Amino acid sequence: MIVAARQARTANTHAPLQERAATATGRIRDLYRPSMRYWAHARYTQQMSGAVAAVLDASGRGTVIDQATASKQPLAGTTAGARAWVFDGVNDCLVTSSVDLSALSAATLCLTYRAAATTGGTVHEMSPDQNNVGTGWGSFSNDGGVNRMSTGGRVVGGYQFKDWSFPAQTWNAMVAPWDRAAAAADELKVWQSGVQQTTFLLNLTFDTAANFGNFQHFFGSRNNGTSYAANCSIASVLLLTVALGAADAATLSLLMRQAAGVV
Repeated sequence: MIVAARQARTANTHAPLQERAATATGRIRDLYRPSMRYWAHARYTQQMSGAVAAVLDASGRGTVIDQATASKQPLAGTTAGARAWVFDGVNDCLVTSSVDLSALSAATLCLTYRAAATTGGTVHEMSPDQNNVGTGWGSFSNDGGVNRMSTGGRVVGGYQFKDWSFPAQTWNAMVAPWDRAAAAADELKVWQSGVQQTTFLLNLTFDTAANFGNFQHFFGSRNNGTSYAANCSIASVLLLTVALGAADAATLSLLMRQAAGVV
């Protein structure tokens, strides 16, 4: 017997794609809305094509996510069947208003993305440049080598960075809880499409013991298109103000795929 999608914790894989995406989007809101800081979700927007000047914050928190410079605007479209914003790898970038996380030592970053090439680039960065600010967090495709994904940052007192194998030109849903108050080895963890990543090409686990900062956040390149742009598609960026536990992180990484329409 097929269980109705609305009754399942994740969307019913036998249901039509649109129904699965809508159900998963609703489940994410039901389960995680209290801790949402912002949610850029391509399927939530009405724009199907053309240059993207602004994106609605699906969390309801009112974070501004836009790009005023026409030459830096990504394109709305469909990549491998999923609604997404397509970044050119030159200077395309979406920018948030300032996101004040300076009172927080725990957060969870969720990305649904697809690298279009094997060159390195910034998928998402929570500061102008995480290498320099002391409280930042960046996520990069093909950073330091092809077919890999990285997330982490240099923080006052330490460095947390995870780098793992993942093929380019494939949709991925990453959920990364970071609790800077935890023991160094347990601060930053990564789930990818329902599975916790435990094998890393690079795994830096130096204690950070610092809160997150108060910065604009950048999608698709560093510091509003000034450097390290990614040739990629982004279907969803969700930021939570808590570090999720294992069960929730695994569930959310599956829901993020389904909500984007990539399952």
